[in-house]
Amino acid sequence: MFISALQSYAVAIIITLIIAQYGLAVFCLLKLAYFDIDKKNYIIWNLIILLAVFVGGIVFLVYYNKHPEKRIQKNNDEIADASLAEIGNIDEKESENSNEITTDADSKDDPDNM
Repeated sequence: MFISALQSYAVAIIITLIIAQYGLAVFCLLKLAYFDIDKKNYIIWNLIILLAVFVGGIVFLVYYNKHPEKRIQKNNDEIADASLAEIGNIDEKESENSNEITTDADSKDDPDNM
């Protein structure tokens, strides 16, 4: 009964605000996941972001930007070096296997070995 009494544009505004709050909360929680804080502060920030509509997310983003030293840095150089090392190991193994295959095939085709 209450919903039917509301104007359709009011319902659209409320739905838009709920979706915007959800998007802001998810964005802030993803940022919080890569923030180096203890468990107690993590839980407090979770509650602030989720329960204080819009204000909690905005306050967290301000805090996040004021304390860049607490962010967990992704070291892409180490990841790239590790993946290059793995590729090098794979290439070496493939070249060893291909040498074994060619040596067997060469020995069968070689008329001197018959």
